[in-house]
Amino acid sequence: GLEAVISARTREWRVWHESRVVLGDADVAALIARVSEDEGLASDFVTVTVVAECRQPLRLHWAVADKLGGAWQAPPHGWKTRPPKSCDGGGGAWVTDFERVDGKSQAVDIMLPRKCKAFAFLLRTEHRFLKDQGRDMYLSLEAPPADDDHDAHPGARSPTSGYPAASPAAVGGAPPEGLAHQKLPPAAAAPAREPQPPAAEARVREPQTPPSARPREPQSPVEAAAAA
Repeated sequence: GLEAVISARTREWRVWHESRVVLGDADVAALIARVSEDEGLASDFVTVTVVAECRQPLRLHWAVADKLGGAWQAPPHGWKTRPPKSCDGGGGAWVTDFERVDGKSQAVDIMLPRKCKAFAFLLRTEHRFLKDQGRDMYLSLEAPPADDDHDAHPGARSPTSGYPAASPAAVGGAPPEGLAHQKLPPAAAAPAREPQPPAAEARVREPQTPPSARPREPQSPVEAAAAA
């Protein structure tokens, strides 16, 4: 497939950027475009490789731009192509033939000075232009950050190569810079309770003598006779 073709074509190169476009066209279903640095060549050049599946002759209509989505401009002096079959496309653009790699896949390489900022392109068949949903296609030609981890062997890269990696926090590592883990304050100690006075002691009640048990004064004879 296209992945195997572009991996073989850019083997041992350092990948800068990559774009995969599904055209859904009857002639060209999809393409892969890759910006790479061939560390074996002069460091002031960068290579754009485009591979596509197409059975009929295919051409790359291309130019450079100051930014992604910018106006098409003629490339600076010193550019080269593989295969070396290009012609003036008018308005600063050039047209380069693809070369057939196998029965379905075709590929082309454009080597440009590194001072270029962006690469603009579209495909041409014998009778028409092919764009991405009606829009020109672009690739950044600017080098990625020096600390960006790019694999020198593109064939081992995943289909998502060229896209930002997940942040460490997203895969369970350290949090992103500036988002340190917050420490929860220690649980508040229970407030000290004031000592409670001891419960009031029950009053000791004096024993009550029942009336029947009280001693009676001796009665006079008259009182005794009246009580009887």
